[in-house]
Amino acid sequence: MNHDFEINNGKLVKYHGGAGKITIPDGVESIGYSAFEHYMMSGVTIPEGVTSIGRFAFFLCRRLYAVSLPDGLKTIADKAFCDCANLEEITLPDSLTCIKEDAFEGCTGLEKITIFGETFSMEEITDAYDWEEIAEDYGIDEDEICTLNEAVHDVAVSELIALLINGESQNMYMSESFRYELITRALKHKPENQKFLNMVKEQLPKIFENLLEAEIINFLIDNKIFTNQNIDACICIANQSNAYEIQVMLTNYKAESLGYQENNLYL
Repeated sequence: MNHDFEINNGKLVKYHGGAGKITIPDGVESIGYSAFEHYMMSGVTIPEGVTSIGRFAFFLCRRLYAVSLPDGLKTIADKAFCDCANLEEITLPDSLTCIKEDAFEGCTGLEKITIFGETFSMEEITDAYDWEEIAEDYGIDEDEICTLNEAVHDVAVSELIALLINGESQNMYMSESFRYELITRALKHKPENQKFLNMVKEQLPKIFENLLEAEIINFLIDNKIFTNQNIDACICIANQSNAYEIQVMLTNYKAESLGYQENNLYL
């Protein structure tokens, strides 16, 4: 038994060791509140079987630069990796369905986030933000450039995750056009996250102009994103965009699937 790890009924309650690189043992199912808070390890590998990471789990692990998250991870709680200033990039597994607010707040070195197999550069993303609005909402004087840069970075990390993992699309600082671009890029990787796909279904007529590729359309059809409520608007957009192949695909789908289902309501 490794006494560095305090484990209770599958929950890693506290780490008591001092290793530079840590591999959490198999059998752990969750990482508890503040389990690694303020430890100075440089890397941590989390094994498959862990489905949740608790609040403040890696809070203030300032030397932490490498984290390996497992397939099967479902939830990352609020401020789980808060103030891990040396963390430069992270790959979020497709299994994630919820990342709570400010999970990566203060990760000022975080420059690349991979979601659904697509790597997003934070420098690229922060260019799409309304800095003046953020400054006003956060009570920051625009002359305080360094503070404002950190605020925009935190907002960008939070909103990228909210959009693509949590399926939220409203009340964001990023421009609508860039939001739609991010959704399109993620869809190319055929994500299975149902919250994200439900958000796509709700927003479909607004974002459809960005989705006019046969591969994406087939993916949307396979996941039943088109409905009797949104398909006519999408066919119209395809027509206006001279995307005739897409128009034919949707017209056929409406006739063969949606139309068939609708008619069967009366059988």
